[in-house]
Amino acid sequence: MSYTDFITVMLTAVTVVITILAIFIAILALWGYSQFQKITETSSKNHLEKLLLDGPFAAKTEAAIIQHVSDQLQNGELRKVLVERIDSILLNDASQRAEREEQADEKPFTD
Repeated sequence: MSYTDFITVMLTAVTVVITILAIFIAILALWGYSQFQKITETSSKNHLEKLLLDGPFAAKTEAAIIQHVSDQLQNGELRKVLVERIDSILLNDASQRAEREEQADEKPFTD
């Protein structure tokens, strides 16, 4: 075996080792990226839950929701919907009561 053949074999071996190492590093990088995504998602979810439940943003959000619902109940679309539903319930209940009274009056007396 000559010196040039030995160098060729050694360079080929080094190239194969570097290729295997690069593939291993690529697999680790993909695994690390997926783990990074999971950790980021979990920590951001926890942070937002903490802000929404305990932080100053929770009080502001609650106040805004209460104000909006109050406005809608006073003179908005929600008031119209509630009035229609209550009228419907009262009218249907009255007609059902009248039907029950008519049915009770029509029952024949049996001994």
